[in-house]
Amino acid sequence: MAGKARWGQVWWFDAGLDERKRCVVVSENGWNETFDTVLGVRLTTSPRRTPGPGFPLVRPKPPTIAICGQVTSIDEDRLVEVTDHLTPTEMREVAIGLLEVTQAHRLLGITHPAVAERTGERRRAR
Repeated sequence: MAGKARWGQVWWFDAGLDERKRCVVVSENGWNETFDTVLGVRLTTSPRRTPGPGFPLVRPKPPTIAICGQVTSIDEDRLVEVTDHLTPTEMREVAIGLLEVTQAHRLLGITHPAVAERTGERRRAR
């Protein structure tokens, strides 16, 4: 059933493992209403994972990290339960993480200061 997931929602989804996983929907609502898949980014609260480029801290308590390298297409019938919704500020961190792992901003000729800072590409003053 296309259209049940919305941008920024956090869902438990069936990843085909013994346990459910959490993801945030990053596909825009027009896509979500048209197709029976969404684009999702895995979230983790594991203490073994530390924030860094491509792994933004989206929420401090509990520490929630987006695993932007695991952006994937998820069939809506695998979405089990909506559990939360990220704020626009939190979604901005996910978007920056996606830029970090894809480097799409470079292909477009865009310099993004937050990406440069987090990946250590600070420009030197002349």
